Amino acid sequence: MTGAFDAIKREAPIMDVARNFGLEVNRAGFVQCPAHSENAASCKMYPETNTWHCFGCGAGSSVIDFAMHLTGQNATDTARLLDATFGLHLFDEQPDTDAIGRRAQQAQDDKAATERFNDWIWWAGCYVVADYCRLLEGWIEQYAPKAPDENPAPRWELAVRDLAYWDMAYRDVFINGTLAEQLDFFSKHYERVNEIAGLLDSIPESADDYGIGRRQHYIGDA
Repeated sequence: MTGAFDAIKREAPIMDVARNFGLEVNRAGFVQCPAHSENAASCKMYPETNTWHCFGCGAGSSVIDFAMHLTGQNATDTARLLDATFGLHLFDEQPDTDAIGRRAQQAQDDKAATERFNDWIWWAGCYVVADYCRLLEGWIEQYAPKAPDENPAPRWELAVRDLAYWDMAYRDVFINGTLAEQLDFFSKHYERVNEIAGLLDSIPESADDYGIGRRQHYIGDA
């Protein structure tokens, strides 16, 4: 079997493998890395050696390893799939290409869903949480009680209650947190973040008074 693996590593063209899985190879031989989620194409294909290397995450190896990230299968099943796809006839037993194709499509769908959620996290941190903190800071100053016996304004009470927590979220989680920490936090607060976005949209004076006019709307489903 080692001989079959070595032959596949030589004979299954890595550029064709990438295209067969729907990846777009640019003129410089770069594609989106199959080993991690990214929007840019940081993975370089080397057809002369039939290998690859990602300058984003550092992954890279043979064409079989490349295809494994796309199929979600082990090395043997992936090698059999490449053998059948390119008609190399190195294995007597042919794989269930339909089943592997379905699993590969599911792996691609899962990766796309992860990328969409990562985009949502970026929007949530940059354009919702950051703007909400600026709004709350403005409310604390604008609506602060003028006398000890004055009833606090609802906006001041909300700002005092929420600012410390969401400022922590912005600084400790979004700016300085790991991806795992960001995923955990924003997964738990998904509905609240969208509620805050709606609140910001409902305050017509927010852009002029609190400098949050640069906020953009998230496009797509997280």
